[in-house]
Amino acid sequence: MYSPLHIERLEARIAPAIVIVNAHTATYTDIDGDHVTIKVSLGTLLVGDFTAVASGLGDQLETINFSGGGFDGANLTFSVAKVAGGDGLANIGYINSAGHDLGTVTIKGDLGGVSAGRDSTLIPAIKSLNVRSMGRLDLDTQGGSGSLESDISGALGALNVKADIVDAYIVDTGTNGKIGAITIGGSLIGGPGGFNSGIIRSSGDIGTVKIGHDLQGGLGSDSGEIQSGGKIASVTIGGSINGGAGVSSGGIFSTGDIGPIKIGHDVQSDSGQDSAFIFTSGKIASITIGGSLVGGDNFASGRISSGGDMGAVKIGHDVSGDINSGAKLGSVSIGGSLLGGPTNAGGAIFSARDMGAVKIGHDVQGGLNNQTGLISCGGNLAGVSIGGSLVGGSLNGGSVNDSGEISSTGNMGAITIGHNVQGGSAGASGFIQSGGKLAGVTIGGSLIGGSGDSSGEIYSGGDMGVVKIGHDIKGGSIGFSTGTLTASGYIDSLGKITSVTVGGSIISGSDYSTSGSLISNASIRAGDNIGSLSVKGSLIGNTTSNGASPVIISARGQAVQGSTTDLAIGAISIGHRVEYAQILAGYVTSGFTVHGVNADAQIGAVQVGGDWVASDLVAGASNSVPPSFGDTNDAQIGVGNPDIFSKIARITIGGEVFGTPDSVSTTDHFGFVAEAIGAVKIGGIGIAIPTSVAGPKIIGETDDMTIHIIT
Repeated sequence: MYSPLHIERLEARIAPAIVIVNAHTATYTDIDGDHVTIKVSLGTLLVGDFTAVASGLGDQLETINFSGGGFDGANLTFSVAKVAGGDGLANIGYINSAGHDLGTVTIKGDLGGVSAGRDSTLIPAIKSLNVRSMGRLDLDTQGGSGSLESDISGALGALNVKADIVDAYIVDTGTNGKIGAITIGGSLIGGPGGFNSGIIRSSGDIGTVKIGHDLQGGLGSDSGEIQSGGKIASVTIGGSINGGAGVSSGGIFSTGDIGPIKIGHDVQSDSGQDSAFIFTSGKIASITIGGSLVGGDNFASGRISSGGDMGAVKIGHDVSGDINSGAKLGSVSIGGSLLGGPTNAGGAIFSARDMGAVKIGHDVQGGLNNQTGLISCGGNLAGVSIGGSLVGGSLNGGSVNDSGEISSTGNMGAITIGHNVQGGSAGASGFIQSGGKLAGVTIGGSLIGGSGDSSGEIYSGGDMGVVKIGHDIKGGSIGFSTGTLTASGYIDSLGKITSVTVGGSIISGSDYSTSGSLISNASIRAGDNIGSLSVKGSLIGNTTSNGASPVIISARGQAVQGSTTDLAIGAISIGHRVEYAQILAGYVTSGFTVHGVNADAQIGAVQVGGDWVASDLVAGASNSVPPSFGDTNDAQIGVGNPDIFSKIARITIGGEVFGTPDSVSTTDHFGFVAEAIGAVKIGGIGIAIPTSVAGPKIIGETDDMTIHIIT
């Protein structure tokens, strides 16, 4: 809020308040005793051109009226001789040159408003307007009534304001309107007034815009704004863009392109809808915000939006508003966090087409509404680097999706996340999704599934590069009354996966539900092959009286088979134990469940440091009573290439091999199954491989684990 100075009005008069010195010069004494000189470069000044009111030690000049003509193109200058006790300023109520052009207008003080111009295509309505402030004294300089609206019919060559514009409305009203450079040393402030308060509006282009301090919205709608019906060359604001309580308050709007935008501090919304915004139907060259982009409680607040391409975006601290490009988006750098706000699309980055590299210093955090903490690209995404964690959001009493997500419809470059990818209770939370190829993913911490579907998930519609998880992959669990949970703690590629390295363990969730089940939980699946798998810890599935949740590693096979090879899963190394897990070669995912399709699939050398417990290792085989591998129901998956044998290159298990005790089940069974299996060593002891006609060979400490060579 501001407190305008009060000018005490005494009486209106024509003479002798204004003294005509000559045709081009007039003088008067200001309310604080300062001596003011008025000069024009053209025309003849008359006492009748002025309306003044006695006040204080002199007079308040309320109106200058040049609407009768005779001053077209004239420069108008106010100079002040400061006296003791004076402020050295001359504050003017209104200049009326409607229908007539003016040259350079210079006022050493506040101006309430001005009308000028004849909508010429050749001659500007005002060549330049230079004032200390506009609207700072409200209507006091006009006797308490009048208007703070400036009507410019045609072009305004330049606007230079040394201090603030407060509650004033500057608008070009002609068909040939445009504004050249705008320089405001202080702030552009939407006051407590209503519609169109603190506005600069052009029907055409605007040149460079420089505001020393803030762009401040007010209580009314469309307050504290710069609006262009054409292009804006550039915008530099030394302070912040602050939204107000009014709709569309505190913002920059253009129907054409906007050049580079630089905001020294924050873009901070308030309670108004669309408050604190930057919008263009065209392109934005680039955006730099020294502080934060902060969304509010109302829709589309704290928003940067372009209908066309948007160049590089750099934000020093946090983003809880949204960045939205209707076409391409250049690189995005956020020094702090991308935080899901209280509204839909709060804390989100969108592009309808390709997006450059995204770098976020701290976390990406989903919120309580849809599309929060979201990076979404309608084309190719160059890559994403997050210094902290990618954290999915939570349900807010209803359906919430796409919270804490990185998504592209096209290819996606390398993704690097310093800490965890954490799913939440919302669907598609803690989710990395590429509609095409995914170059690779590095997670310094863990991939943790939540209680929402597709939470803590990595997905690619094409090939996936190297995947590195520093700690664990964990699936979410379901409780007694919880329904089915799908794709929690999950890696899925419709193409190949170059390799997967997990520094900790892969651990599935627990199923305690009486009605639901866990599907694709703590699992890795490839539509083609997995180059290699290395897990420093263990594969740990879970089973309860209500249901089993094994860790499943599956791959179909090579995109193009070799003459005698089809390596679906390359070398496998598990540092500790494998328990309640299935490693399946020749299998694809359909509806989040796996089924066998490739009889020729092969697995490379398998090495396990600890025990093998109640788990399957299968290449090119199916079982008619799934998932019970290792019995006489094992068979090839259909008809394969006669020149390729499904096989497991080698099996080395440092510990022992177990099924389950009879106290757990007397009917289950597990197996190492393929057409050919190389050397098998368990606990340092070599195991003879049975022939295909011998049937399943029981191994280990229980009678439900076998080696089965199929035909």
